[in-house]
Amino acid sequence: MKALYIVLASSMLTFLATPALAWDNDDIDAAWRANDLDSLRALAQGEGFSALYSHYRIALIAQEQGDKKLAKKSLDIITDQLEDNYQNADEAALYYNSVGLTIALKPWTAAFAIKKATQALEYSEALTPNHAPTLVANAVGLLNRPAFAGGDKDQALIYFEQALARYQQQEAWGYEDALLWRIKALDATDKTELAVEQLKLLQQKYPNFVAAQELTL
Repeated sequence: MKALYIVLASSMLTFLATPALAWDNDDIDAAWRANDLDSLRALAQGEGFSALYSHYRIALIAQEQGDKKLAKKSLDIITDQLEDNYQNADEAALYYNSVGLTIALKPWTAAFAIKKATQALEYSEALTPNHAPTLVANAVGLLNRPAFAGGDKDQALIYFEQALARYQQQEAWGYEDALLWRIKALDATDKTELAVEQLKLLQQKYPNFVAAQELTL
């Protein structure tokens, strides 16, 4: 019986240490880092999650460039397909992120959109614990929300660190987001010297990462 307990305990520790599986696509991420909208539009012509993910990256770039029409178009494609219809942690996390961008574009939608976004995040966390993109999504939300609305910059930094530890075990989408937003979280929690150091490392790692190259602290 003692031997069986040891085997079961060992198996449980192995399970807990194993990162949750997540989807990845280097071509889409490379196009996003370079603000290559033409490539992303071509990639968005595909099917399934890769097409939705391409639209998400298009929306991010469009939002940063002030093209609200283009951002809304891509975000509508994502939310129309995934609202109340996500089937796994990746889809739920992408829906949550997309709702966040939609609220940034149309703040008046927050009242009825936040509940569904929160449900998606909870679904992802319950279905696939330690899912790196979900940890990043949660962290970004905590960092961006004011404290009275549930924001927590210190907890956000903890989630970013946890996510990056998972990414070291398995590649997945959201890795560059985690690196970039962790820097912002460090700065927001008065760790500016470390934030500057990490930003320099990120800029060296991805010389064509426009968002990182343009970030100032």
